[in-house]
Amino acid sequence: TYGDWSSDVCSSDLALFIHTLENYKCVNKSLRYLLAGKPGTAKTKIIRALANTCKGKATFLFTNGNERRIESLFRLVELFSPVVLCIDDIDLMTGSREEGLYSSQLAYFLQKMDGFVKRDFFLLATTNDKRLVDLAASRPGRFDLVIYVNLIHPNLYLSLVKSKTTNAKDRKSTRLN
Repeated sequence: TYGDWSSDVCSSDLALFIHTLENYKCVNKSLRYLLAGKPGTAKTKIIRALANTCKGKATFLFTNGNERRIESLFRLVELFSPVVLCIDDIDLMTGSREEGLYSSQLAYFLQKMDGFVKRDFFLLATTNDKRLVDLAASRPGRFDLVIYVNLIHPNLYLSLVKSKTTNAKDRKSTRLN
């Protein structure tokens, strides 16, 4: 599914990811999401929040796009069940055919995404610009969903600050009691 981001859609898609991971044995399906958006839109924070929410339900492996040893990474993935591979800036890892760089990494990644990885393999990846991810790597079937994460709307800044400071006050008063 492709489309513009909205908080309701994003929340339900993230809830689906959590539900699927937590109930993997019953659902018997893994999910692969690509989060795309400008720098500073909290894509990585969203992934870390998902990992925190699902703590104890799967092994989470974190890497960034500077990792060039894709074969080693996928060998490591195969040791855990279920496993969630989190790749920050996936476009830096695999490159694209247009660039002509990293063709062996891209080919290996495509092979793994085509089902040559065990069924209990989940993937969360980020990119600052979906156009930088190879078209074959980001097509439906390799990623179940591309979520476009936008910058927070300026009208929401005040409510965000209030929610963070209210929580901080509550935490502080709880510690004092």
